[in-house]
This record gives sequence, structure tokens and C-alpha cells, in this order.
Amino acid sequence: MTPGAGATPLLDLWSGFRGAVDCASSGRTWPADDLRGAADIVGRRFARAGVRPGDPVLLMVANTAAFPVALAALLSLGANPFLTFAGAAEATVRRLVGEFGIRHVVHDFAAGVSRLPASTFAVAAETPVGALRLALLATGATETALRPEGRGVILHPTSGTYGAAKYCIRDQAVAIAEARNYVGAIGVYDRCRVTVTTPLTHAFAYGFGLVSTLLTDGTLALDAAFNPKRVLREDALRSTILALVPPMVRRLADLSRGSGQPPMSPHVFYAGAPVDAGVAAAFETVFGRDLHAILGTTETGAIATSYDPAGRLAGVGRPLPDVAVTIAERAATSGLGPGLGELCVRSPSLMQGYLGAPALARDEAFSTGDIARVDDEGCLHLVGRVRDVINLGGMKVDPAEVEAALLAYPGITDAAVYPGLRVEGEFVQAAVVGDDVDVTDLRRHCLAELDAHKVPAIVHVLSALPRTPSGKCLKVQCPGYPEVLLRPGA
Repeated sequence: MTPGAGATPLLDLWSGFRGAVDCASSGRTWPADDLRGAADIVGRRFARAGVRPGDPVLLMVANTAAFPVALAALLSLGANPFLTFAGAAEATVRRLVGEFGIRHVVHDFAAGVSRLPASTFAVAAETPVGALRLALLATGATETALRPEGRGVILHPTSGTYGAAKYCIRDQAVAIAEARNYVGAIGVYDRCRVTVTTPLTHAFAYGFGLVSTLLTDGTLALDAAFNPKRVLREDALRSTILALVPPMVRRLADLSRGSGQPPMSPHVFYAGAPVDAGVAAAFETVFGRDLHAILGTTETGAIATSYDPAGRLAGVGRPLPDVAVTIAERAATSGLGPGLGELCVRSPSLMQGYLGAPALARDEAFSTGDIARVDDEGCLHLVGRVRDVINLGGMKVDPAEVEAALLAYPGITDAAVYPGLRVEGEFVQAAVVGDDVDVTDLRRHCLAELDAHKVPAIVHVLSALPRTPSGKCLKVQCPGYPEVLLRPGA
């Protein structure tokens, strides 16, 4: 399947892979040779149906053996896969097709995951992958200016935390560099079983799970949708590494509370968003395992981990072997406290740039937008986002501090703090989740815990906060978020 030695490093890994994929949806474990054989068949059928080198192709496949098969097939044809959540809405798919001139969509219509009607686009080809099925859909789109250059380039979506999501250009060499960083920092990968519970279209699962498993001849365990009972019944017993995101950490701890100390994978990691300290402590108490952080962004790849053989490190841990970090002074962070600044990263796993934007200079540090500090042990601590900082006439408010005060109030289970906008400038507002919240008493509680200017002027009580599948709060979708702040340069 490899077009040329050294030209496609991810496919070179694929061609020499000696591990397997344990696929719950198909009810079988796929050895590497079976995966490669299936990818060869899929690639030939896609080529006959019109997939050409350089074509942008939307890859919307759930966590099954069909995902790596379809990815390898597309890369072998020189197509450029746009990784897209298999449960994306039809409107989202149509927007992406129109914006990027995507001629084909690869989709599996997985039960319980897919939201795309079968009639959305014409079927150009169908091919079985064991008991699974892949459909190649022809969109009829015409070419646009926003098409990636090159062949076999993988495009990863950002989370869309601030406004519309963008696509990061991450070539195959970048993927290998990130996986090598994971393997170098976490010395338990070799030929082990790794369970990822988030979609492989998510940068964390893709790099930490798929590519790192290819690199180390491991077994990647997949299920089309997160099934906490299956994780506890099977994966916690069989997998050396378990990868989670914060909502899943809470769910597993809640399900197992009061049942003694149930089995759990020896090495458990989370990424995507911070885990509430109380939830993390509950998880570690219930299962008797350290819960290790992975810090990374879609743009930079992995940055740091709290994993250490001697025990969990503070904060989000130390930078990975080939990652260099600096804490840069910014006007937005100048009033937050000593040692705080914007986290900037140099890494071989840095993206080439955003699709449709100028390429990044490879020798410059990437500004992540995270507010951070480094302690005396060299561990990174995140305290918020630069874009989150609320400026009250020169007085800076860190939303993380206010959120901590809100969460300390009895009955509040979730909270987000973000700016509001009036004629005279920004103000502090919050959205909270809880039962029978007395807003007046809640503000009185905050006044006892915070400086007066940090107390939310407006509190919205919601049934749930808008979040991404990885657990990040979409503050831009919270009530009253100022639309003007979503504009470029705002």
C-alpha cells in the first residue's frame, strides 16, 4: 500500500504493523494482516468510484476496525482525509462539503452514532469490512480555494470552543512525531492493549491511541460508542492503558462508587479539558489508581503529562521529551499574578497551519492561548484561557477562580464564567447547573469568597452547560455571550 519508501511515514508504519484492533462492534479482534487486506480492497473500490490523489474526503467513521482501514485506504490513494465526528449533523456535513469542496464522504452509518440520513448524498460505492459496512458518498461539490495542497495530508478539526471550528493541517510526519513523544514519556506502550473511549477523529484518541499503537505493535480496543459498563467489565481488566475525557471519568466513578475497589487498568489518562479536583479524587479513591493528565492541543499535538513511574506529577505534569515550553508575558495576563503568562510551545508535532491560512514558521513558538505557570519542579499548571480573561477597566478577572467559588456552593454541579458586554465595557457573568439555585444567596456566597469586582453580575441557571464530546465548555453558546467577541481581533 505504500506509494514510496519514506514518502508516507504513517503508511510505512501501517505496512509493518504487527498488532491488532479489538473491535467491539464487529465482535472480533482484527490482526494486522486482516486489516491491511481489508484496506487494500477498500482502496481499490474507492479508486474505481472516483477518489483521486489530492482529493479532500470527509472521513466520518465511528470507533470500529473500519476507521483505520478507511484511513489507510484513503492515504494509499493520496487523498486528504478530513477527520469528522461520525455523529455530525447533516447541516454540519453540508457546510463542510460546501466550504472545502469535498467530493466524497466515507461513512459507516453506525447504529446509535450516525445522524446522517442515508439519502443525503448518492452512494458511489459500498464495501464490507467484515460485518461492518463502509459507504462512499458522492457529494457533487465543485472545487474551492480552501483545498489542502499535497497528497496524503490529514486534516484535524479544532473543537470550536470559540466560534466556528477550523481544520488543522497535520501531515503524516507530524503524527509520527507526536506518537514518539507519547511512547518516550509513557514507557508502558510496547505491544500492550490500549483502550480509547473518544472518537478517533478527536486528536487525543488519534495520536495517543491509533498512531501510538501502530508505532508499538499494540492492540487498539475500540467501541463505536462509549459504553461505561463494558469499559468496567472488559477494558478495565484487559487493557494496560485506558484513555478517557472528563465526563467519562465522572461516569465511571459514579457507576462504581460503593462497590469496593473494582478492577481498573493500571495506567489511566484523561485529556480534552480539566477534570474537577473532586471528581479526580473520587475516581482515584474508587479505583485505587492515579489519574494522569495529558495536555495537548490539536494544533501542537501532545505537550505534557503528569505520568511518572514514581507517581503522579503536579498540575498537568512536565513537558514531553521533544517539547519546549515558555511562559510569555501578555497584556491580557499582566494583572493575574506573578509567574502567570501564555503557554507557548515548540514541538515537532506542531501542525503545518490552519487550512486557508498562512503556514506556520517552523522555528517559532506556537501560542496556545492557555494561561499557565511553571512550578519549582518544572511542572505546568493551567489556570485558564487568555481569551477567557475578563477585563473590568484594567482589573483582570480569571474565570477559573470564580468558577471554583461557584462550585463550592452547595448544590452547584457545573459552572462557567465568561464576559458580558455593556456600553461601559465588560462585566462578569456565569452559567451554573444545580437544583433550586437561589441566585441571591449564591452571589452572597461569592462575595464572601472573592473580591467584589469578581462576583458575577448575572447568573444564568441551566439544566446543562453546552460542551464538546471531550468535555470542553462551549462558553460561546452560553446565554448572553457577546457576539462581538467572536469576531476576528475582538
